[in-house]
Amino acid sequence: MTCDYHLHSEFSFDSSEKIEKICETAVQSGISEIALTDHAEFPLRETAPWPDFKRRKAVITACQEKYGAVLAIRSGIETGQPWRDPELEKELMEEKPDFVIASAHELDGFSDPRTYPYSRENTAAFIHAYLEQMTQMASVCDYDVLGHVTYLFRFIPEQLTAELPPEFFQDRYEALFHAVIARGKGIEVNCSGLRMASIGKTLPSAVLLKRYRQLGGEIVTVGSDGHSCRSAFSGLEIGYEVLREAGFSYACSFEERTPSFYKL
Repeated sequence: MTCDYHLHSEFSFDSSEKIEKICETAVQSGISEIALTDHAEFPLRETAPWPDFKRRKAVITACQEKYGAVLAIRSGIETGQPWRDPELEKELMEEKPDFVIASAHELDGFSDPRTYPYSRENTAAFIHAYLEQMTQMASVCDYDVLGHVTYLFRFIPEQLTAELPPEFFQDRYEALFHAVIARGKGIEVNCSGLRMASIGKTLPSAVLLKRYRQLGGEIVTVGSDGHSCRSAFSGLEIGYEVLREAGFSYACSFEERTPSFYKL
């Protein structure tokens, strides 16, 4: 099986790709299963509109009828900062998704990670605060896997990343992984970093994935984080290679929030 469990469509505020086009491309690319994980950012419903779930469901159902013999299509959600409104999170889960990614795209009390003024003096503290916030999210929110747990490193300047790589914060990541594992949840291998010249690695890398496995982590998905058919499905083969390098023999797919393991 080859699965892409992180994809965005026209129902995400930052994508215009039609779901049917994604499905067509998936079939042409030999993909076995996809999860459409459109954004639901908290509490940014006005500046980052949520999907029209009723209309999206109708489109997904039509695509399942058309492509179901060759492609499994799951209805997913990527929540952003869900700790900000637990009641709204409960309301969102009434949409009954097959799969939920929880991500921290912002950090309470700090400026946006994409525009934060990173320096040698403040970067380590910012990373610590981000990982504390993510560990809180892992401990209390409703999700199946955490998204791109090394997300910050998309934006930290290369010279600082060289001095402060993700592995430098292994103790903080271990605390995060303990929180995930204790709840029977998982993490993803996000392949978007492979498309970035400044990173050139999956998010997270094999080193942290290996530590996650050593601590007892079993649930892991692989996703391109594609926002168009140009980026959809990219890097999946490398993502699987990284998983094998980290010692995994299986990855996960989901249906009705229940994981299934398939052999790599």
